[in-house]
Amino acid sequence: QDSDDIVLLILMQQVKPTIDGLVQLLQQGALSVANGSVEVGRRVSQLVEDVCHTAGFAAAATADGCNVLMKDALSFINNALCFKCQILDLLPMGFVLWLLQLLYCAFVFSYMPLAGIALNSPVSLIFHAFFFLTLTSFYRAATTDPGHVPHTREWRTRSSPPQGMTERKRGNPRQARWCDKDGCYKPDRAHHCRALGRVVLRMDHHCIWLRNTVGFSNHKFFLQFLGYAAAACSVLGVSLLELLVHTALPGLSSFLVTGAAGLTAILGGVLGPFFAFHFWLLTKNMTTIELVAANASQQEVAKAASEIEAGKPREAPAPDPYNIGTYNNLCSILGDNPLMWLLPVGGPSGDGLSFPLRPEVAIERERLRQRAVQVGLHIGNRMKPQLLGNSEQSTASGDDGTKSETDTSSEGRQTSAATATATTATVAAAAAAMEAE
Repeated sequence: QDSDDIVLLILMQQVKPTIDGLVQLLQQGALSVANGSVEVGRRVSQLVEDVCHTAGFAAAATADGCNVLMKDALSFINNALCFKCQILDLLPMGFVLWLLQLLYCAFVFSYMPLAGIALNSPVSLIFHAFFFLTLTSFYRAATTDPGHVPHTREWRTRSSPPQGMTERKRGNPRQARWCDKDGCYKPDRAHHCRALGRVVLRMDHHCIWLRNTVGFSNHKFFLQFLGYAAAACSVLGVSLLELLVHTALPGLSSFLVTGAAGLTAILGGVLGPFFAFHFWLLTKNMTTIELVAANASQQEVAKAASEIEAGKPREAPAPDPYNIGTYNNLCSILGDNPLMWLLPVGGPSGDGLSFPLRPEVAIERERLRQRAVQVGLHIGNRMKPQLLGNSEQSTASGDDGTKSETDTSSEGRQTSAATATATTATVAAAAAAMEAE
């Protein structure tokens, strides 16, 4: 029995390390499994976060891409509309060039072969000279800047109008003309052009056929274009009529020549009177806008004449204040050198900011200016006692110390408002009195 126990004890001592090793190995395996589970969980969490971040970035990128695409689409539509507007603006100019091409083809390819004349014949030379001058003057009128207000502080500072301006706002002879859209003072005879979006010097009108505004710098070329186009139509029309009358033409040729003669008659009938009208305005040194304004003020002129006949001291408004004689009127647009009047080169002298007046109109406007200065001095003298009284009242209230700073400032604002109201009323009354005188 003792020997068996000893053997069992020996076996247990030998097996125990093995069992302890197995237990330790099982513990290490369980710990490894637990650590592996934690690592797997951490990696799964990181993967989920990465997926969410990637999805959010993709959504943001998609939104930004949609915004960029929307902006690009709007920009494309805007550019397309602007291009369409430019095409529509160019259509009248293209129509004019097409008509000139028809006239030239009618003369060169229809009249000259049928009439049997050479390219260097007198009629051909005269027509080609007029046609060349027509194209040149049309190009100069369409591409020349009609004139703009200088970008200087003198014309762009509202508080101080430039010296030498004689035209004033209607009903307010003390205030110079200011353009809120262009942010500058309007020189004499200048107006704001809605098509160009700025003030144009000595503006006459906006011409869609030129895609430009007729003003101080290109008025000469506009007149030359009308005159030379009418002259070219006259030469071609007379030549075609003479050909129809004196030559027996085939059916098709007669049809083409008759159509060309009708076209030249229509164009000449439009351009001739139009040129005569603008040349008459030039001899009077008037623009189309000034003519319309003069016609609109006929009632005022009639009223002034009736008051003068009744013995009331009132000056009748001058219908053409810039009419300084026919020759000087022509020089004001065509230039000082008469030898250059018929050529589409050069231009008017001066800067387009001021113009000479008729002597009586200059004297009258100087009288009105001096009267406005006197009215301003009179208003200042009348308002000085009131201002001094208000100042003494403010000083007395400050010495008494019975009012708070808030009440004092409120009273000062009320006093300033009352003073401004009184000043405005006095100015209006003085201006009305000045106009009545």
